[in-house]
Amino acid sequence: MFGNHIRVSSAKEHLTTCDTDVVVTFEQKCVSIPNDYKLVLAKLEYVGWVEGMLKLNYKVLNIVVLLCNWVKAKYVESNATMK
Repeated sequence: MFGNHIRVSSAKEHLTTCDTDVVVTFEQKCVSIPNDYKLVLAKLEYVGWVEGMLKLNYKVLNIVVLLCNWVKAKYVESNATMK
């Protein structure tokens, strides 16, 4: 898949390394404070792990779909999900 190596999480149980993790950033318009109707663009970051993969083949087009579980990323405190 574009030179990347990805495993599903069930295949890593006996391994000492981990390569099932993924990261994504979404942009969403939202209000910055309650009762303020001015919308601002916020970046929401999530981390996750790959649970499965689907390969779709449409004659000249191949698509790989990753089935993932997601957790909202936290950068602070001792239990941060991303550093």
